[in-house]
Amino acid sequence: MRILRKRGAKKGQFVILAAVAMAFVILTLSVQIFSASNINQRVKFESYKEVVETVNSDYQNAFAFVLRDATRKRAAISNESELFTRFNEMSLTDQLADSTYGDKNLIGNATIEFLDSWAKVSKVALAGYGLAIDINTPSIKINYFWNGETANSSATADVAFNITRIGLTGFKARHSLLLEATIDSDDLDEQWAANDNVTNIRLKVTGLNGVAVNDLNLNNFAVYNLNSSAPGVWKASPLLEVVYKGLGIYDLHLAQHPIPPNETRYFLIVVSDNSGILLLVSYHP
Repeated sequence: MRILRKRGAKKGQFVILAAVAMAFVILTLSVQIFSASNINQRVKFESYKEVVETVNSDYQNAFAFVLRDATRKRAAISNESELFTRFNEMSLTDQLADSTYGDKNLIGNATIEFLDSWAKVSKVALAGYGLAIDINTPSIKINYFWNGETANSSATADVAFNITRIGLTGFKARHSLLLEATIDSDDLDEQWAANDNVTNIRLKVTGLNGVAVNDLNLNNFAVYNLNSSAPGVWKASPLLEVVYKGLGIYDLHLAQHPIPPNETRYFLIVVSDNSGILLLVSYHP
């Protein structure tokens, strides 16, 4: 009897140990499966998040091209060299009449066609994700406030898209662009008062939320002043160098200094950022 009891006790212990071991194995496998599932979901999430960010960022780039194209058409500048020749021999009266625009909505067929083409290319490129893009045309606004001591070019637009593969519907984003420049008129006034001559024009250039634009150089600015030998007509005033002072502030050093009479104290400055968006800012005493 004692022998049978010992054998039964050992058998019971074995069964318990086996059950514990099996439970441990199942628990370990469950943890591994759960962990693998989480990793897979995370990889998928990161992949889809990247798609959303890519589409949204690419639309911002396309929209920047729209503002670039619109500002250049408005200033009748078709290539980079015209930044430095466009307003030569143009009268002050004509220039002011042509470039004081203020709150103008300039959405034309070319803009709509360009954005539609962008949407089609994007959908083809991401066809596997079931991408559908809705460009909200009525939301697109392009505004100009040019030809003052502070001037800006700006634009806003809404875009929405769906990615059916991940069940993402109704994603919406508002995109805004701004280029703004302000002339330091106090500095110019001081230079005129001191010696009737200007050697330097100081400008502050910013983007959205007042963020400094800090990557401009000699090719991003064109300066004109009134021609003393042909009163009322602009002439190009070549720049010697452009010095960045920080916080979006630039010093434009003139190669040829304008001299009296008083009409030469008018300045017109074309500012273009590195995406090609431009504006016209002006000074007169």
